[in-house]
Amino acid sequence: DPSAEGTFMLPCHPAETTRALVARFSAALGRPIELGRIPPLALKLLALAMPILREVNEMAYQWAEPFEIDDARFRARYGDLTTPRDAAAAETVAWAREAFGA
Repeated sequence: DPSAEGTFMLPCHPAETTRALVARFSAALGRPIELGRIPPLALKLLALAMPILREVNEMAYQWAEPFEIDDARFRARYGDLTTPRDAAAAETVAWAREAFGA
C-alpha cells in the first residue's frame, strides 16, 4: 500500500500463554507435546558455548513478563486478517509434515 506511512504491527489475536499455544499444536499433531524450561542461570552458561542460545538468552525478557503489541492501526486500515488459532496450528503442522515428513 504505497499510501501507508509509519509503522504497522501485523494483526494478532489477544495474548495467550505459551502452554495454550503448544496445546493447540498438540491437538493438531494428534499427540502430546512436553514442555520444559531451562533455568535462567543454565541458559546463561549454555549460551557461552552455543551461539543460538546467546540469541535466546538475549530475548529471554519476552518470557519474563507479558509482551503485547497494539495492532489497532493496522486493523483500522486493513481490517482483521488474522487466521483462527486452531486453523493456523493445523496449517502449520500440515506444512511441516509436507516439508519435513511425518
